[in-house]
Amino acid sequence: MLASRLRRLERAGVLERNVLPPPAGSSVYELTEYGRTLEPAVAALGRWGAASLGARRPEQVFRSHWLMLALRAFFHAEAAVGVSRAYEVRLREGRFRIGVEDGAVETARADGGGADLVLEADDDALVGLLSGSLDPAAALETGALVVAGGDPAELERFVELFRFSEPAPA
Repeated sequence: MLASRLRRLERAGVLERNVLPPPAGSSVYELTEYGRTLEPAVAALGRWGAASLGARRPEQVFRSHWLMLALRAFFHAEAAVGVSRAYEVRLREGRFRIGVEDGAVETARADGGGADLVLEADDDALVGLLSGSLDPAAALETGALVVAGGDPAELERFVELFRFSEPAPA
C-alpha cells in the first residue's frame, strides 16, 4: 500500500525518488519544489496536533530527524528578520544543520563546520528546552545540553527562534 501511494505521489510531482551515494546506495523519496509548497499546511497541522500531545511513553518510537520538522514548524520568522546564523544540533540519530537567513530557515543533515552554535543533546532534552520545561542554565549545568562549539551566548537566540509555541502568522 505504501509503495503504491509513493508511486502516485511521484507521478503527481509531489515526490521524487533518488538514490543515496555509496556506501548507503538506498532509495529515498524527497519532496519536489511543488511538494515543498505543502509545508505551511503540514506545519500548521503539526502545531495543531502538538497542542494535544501528552508525555511520550517509553515504548513510543521517536526519531531525531522528526525534531528538524518540528523546528521548521515552530520557527519564529519574525524574530529572525535580519538574522544570519548557522546552528548544528547533535542528537541521538545524527547531526543536523539549521540555517537561518533573514526570516527563513533551512534544515539538513550536517556536514560539520561553520556553525555559530553547536549543541549536543538527547532528543528529550532538546524538546524540553524548546517547550520551556527545561531551563537552559539547568540543562547546561546537568549536562543534558552541551555547547560543543561556537558562541554559548547564541543559545538564547536559538531558543527564541525555535521555541515550541505558536509562531505569529506569516
